[in-house]
Amino acid sequence: MDDLITITLTHLEGPRAGEADAFSQPSIVVGRSPDNHLPFASEKGVSGRHAEIVQSGGRFEVVDHNSTNGTFVNEERVTRRVLVPGDKIRFGYMGPVLQVEWDAPGAAPAPAPAAPPPDQFGTVFIQADALKPAAAPTPVAPAPVAPAPVVVPVMAPRPAAAPVAPAPAVPSAAARIAAASGGAPVAARVMPAVAPAAARPAVPVESSMAAAASTAAPVAAPARAAGPPKASGGTGKYLLIVLGVLVFAVAIIGGTAWFVMGR
Repeated sequence: MDDLITITLTHLEGPRAGEADAFSQPSIVVGRSPDNHLPFASEKGVSGRHAEIVQSGGRFEVVDHNSTNGTFVNEERVTRRVLVPGDKIRFGYMGPVLQVEWDAPGAAPAPAPAAPPPDQFGTVFIQADALKPAAAPTPVAPAPVAPAPVVVPVMAPRPAAAPVAPAPAVPSAAARIAAASGGAPVAARVMPAVAPAAARPAVPVESSMAAAASTAAPVAAPARAAGPPKASGGTGKYLLIVLGVLVFAVAIIGGTAWFVMGR
């Protein structure tokens, strides 16, 4: 029997990610069944006896045991494949991933093992197309939009202002007088000189008032017709009030005396 090589299986993905297992045996059975050499009991996408890694003649080969979700070497589905150090084996579409490493050089591939019994562990079938991520839509650049032309209103020129005729000259007073006289020259009037107040003779005030009185015509006062004198209205009313008070006082005194004498 050939000397067996120790192969190291490093868990890259799955429930035991970061761990490693070493085997020195002719075959390593991988599956969900607990009696496998490398069991994955919690992985629903792994079959009961999913695949086997066979060692023969210093070489390793992975053989798929007709699993439901397939075996992949470096993301390529295979039924059997000779392995090289560094290969990555995935069990199922989204199952655990193992990386294989060993030190001895490879040899001729080992014969294929016998067909495994049918799966009796209720393996869940996973559609490969459903697991492929949808391709992201290619972004479409929006078509450039030409900016709308900007219409600048043009102001119509203003009409030129009509020339303003100068106002007619107003003739002077001398010209108007000359025009009224028919064009004949007008002689200027010379006012007589007024003597200053000091040169005038002083007139006494008494003599001037007497002269004014003598020259004024006498004004006769209008004559009033003679008649009986009229009594003042205010005085008559006053006398009537006094008389009434006296009568009232006499009546009061007489009544009081009568009352006293009668008792």
